[in-house]
Parts: sequence; structure tokens; C-alpha cells
Amino acid sequence: MARQVMINRLFMLLSRTAMFAVLWWLLTEGQPGSWGLGVPAVLLATLVSLLLVPRMTISIPALLRFIPFFLRHSLEGGMDVAGRALHSRLPITPVLVDYPLKLPEGLPRVVMINMVSLLPGTLSVEIDNDGLRVHVLDGNSDITVRLGILECRVAELFALAMTPTVSDHSLT
Repeated sequence: MARQVMINRLFMLLSRTAMFAVLWWLLTEGQPGSWGLGVPAVLLATLVSLLLVPRMTISIPALLRFIPFFLRHSLEGGMDVAGRALHSRLPITPVLVDYPLKLPEGLPRVVMINMVSLLPGTLSVEIDNDGLRVHVLDGNSDITVRLGILECRVAELFALAMTPTVSDHSLT
């Protein structure tokens, strides 16, 4: 048992270090000379994340399903927003929608809130207790269903049990 805990901690340390190293590499566009500053920055970021961010279980299969889901919805949303912006009548009906969050507090909610803001046509405005206020470009859309689908996907990402509020076929 103690050996498994040690292996898990080592995996967490290495995975976070690798994640920050890749992030540094991306931010510096792979400049080899940047690693003099990058190595201490990566180690410091890893230490801070270990102290501040609790250990979370990320489902790798759910992550692999989430990436194409997010990219597809980002592309569809972007095309929808571009079509509305280029349309002569500018068919938008902006509204604020209150959505009750079912995800637990912490990193899953942070991911959900940021994913909502990254999807075109929606912007997380405010979080209050267990509710999220979202600015939506199209008030006639099925935004609560779409937010429910996104919330289920985020729950899967963190291997959280959550009762889906939408039918299974709309989770694709």
C-alpha cells in the first residue's frame, strides 16, 4: 500500500513537471536558450501546484473524448458567431442565463467555467453559490441543454459520478 502511494505521488510530480515543461516550451516557441530561466520556473510552478492544487483524478479516456468534443463545439460555435456577425440583420438576442451547477467546488467548477467562456457565443459572467450566470449571444438557443452536456463531460473528465440531465444520445 505504501509503495502504491509513493508511485502515485511520483506520477503526480512527473506529470505536473512535464505539463509545465511543455507549457514553457510552447510559450517560448521552443527557444533552447530560454531553459536557463525555464527550468527554475517549471520547478517552481510544479512546487506551487503541488502545494495549492489538491490531487485530482483525471480520466485519460474521458480526456481523449473531451478534446474532440471541445474542438468540434468550438468550431461550430465559431462558425455560428461569424455567420451572425456577417449577416446583414445581425440576428443576435443576447441574454443572461442562470445555470445551476452540479459539479463540486474546486477544479472541476473552474474548468467548467473556463470552458463555457472558451466556447464561442457564451461567456461566464458570475458564479454565485451553486449557480453560474452566462452571457449568451442567442437567447433562443438550447443553452441550458448545451451547458448540461458540457457539465457532464467535465464530470467525466474528473471521474465524478453525476446524474446526466440530458439523454445519452445528445452527449456526443
